[in-house]
Amino acid sequence: MKKVLLTVAVLLLFVATGFTTQDQAARNLQLLIGNHLATPQYSTFHVLGGPFYWTCVRGERRSFMVNLISGKRYIFLASGDANSFDIDIRVYDPFGNIVTQDIITPQYDMNGTPIQGSSGIDAGAWLAPITSGNYRVEVDLHNTNAMAGIIYMSMCWGDF
Repeated sequence: MKKVLLTVAVLLLFVATGFTTQDQAARNLQLLIGNHLATPQYSTFHVLGGPFYWTCVRGERRSFMVNLISGKRYIFLASGDANSFDIDIRVYDPFGNIVTQDIITPQYDMNGTPIQGSSGIDAGAWLAPITSGNYRVEVDLHNTNAMAGIIYMSMCWGDF
């Protein structure tokens, strides 16, 4: 009986992770970019870095270095597959200070499931740096609805 339960559990884990893909993370990032381009404020946005794709687990953090120029406006966007939610993004100046961040936690329904479209599922932060230099961008998956397995994430930045 234990072998049957273990086999079923492994099969369900394999099937569940098969429903999420890097392509899904890419589509979600493209949707996020499209939503921003639809607003007049970001209508001139164009991608400068990325998109980057990676796999992670809950609580994992990924860092990117980017050279920013003072006087320009930048936006940093991160998204994930269907199992990712509560994505956080922080941008640090050349001196290690946080200069912008998006660490909003999504809203949840009665069952503890994140409400689709609520803030926090994707992350986006904008910055008009005062100082040119190398900035560090950190993206982390604060929480996920996947019990185990790999989550696919994506991130890009650009100016507008």
